[in-house]
Amino acid sequence: MMKTSPDTLKATLKSQSIDGPLGTRLHRAVSWLACATDSESDDLRFISLWIAFSACMGVADEQHTKLGERALFQLFIQRLVSRDEQRLVENVIWETYPNAVASLLENPYVMREFWEHQRISNPQWDSLLTRQRLRASRYFQERSGAKILGLVLDRLSVLRNQIMFGGATFKSSVNRSQVAEGTLLLQELVPAVIEVMMYSANDDWGEIYYPVMSQPH
Repeated sequence: MMKTSPDTLKATLKSQSIDGPLGTRLHRAVSWLACATDSESDDLRFISLWIAFSACMGVADEQHTKLGERALFQLFIQRLVSRDEQRLVENVIWETYPNAVASLLENPYVMREFWEHQRISNPQWDSLLTRQRLRASRYFQERSGAKILGLVLDRLSVLRNQIMFGGATFKSSVNRSQVAEGTLLLQELVPAVIEVMMYSANDDWGEIYYPVMSQPH
């Protein structure tokens, strides 16, 4: 259960009178967070939560467009963590769902490389899997919350692709653990992200891809 409800976030957003691109960005994110709260299926909750996260992160900027998704995740998380005086974002790792984070990072089926290398020999994949796990272990030992969250988002983006591009069956038992864990993490991470951005409203969080446009006459 998320600590900060969509209604609370909506009220805070209204009381702070945040307008412009950030106001639109956060209003959209909160609306999808509310949708996730109302959904009864983990699959639909996950999709709604990912849309809410994307509303927070997406920037209409040529430089950002040239970067890969992994790099964008890391840039966004580092920026959030640097402004997160209450450590809301990192606490999702260390305090709220550390076991879900560890389990997700161990799961080969949400690794991009698994699907890219599924047709190569097992020794090659085993070596790659070992390196991935060692990297995650090193980040945990270093208490590098930003880097761990970058890995988590990379894994969740693979799960997103599986669901959104028809690579998974609705309510399937095959990928149930990663969907459940991904939903748990996002339902805590997304409200934390929204809160940090609200309380850093004076920062420039970039232009949004699809601004509100007036109807042509």
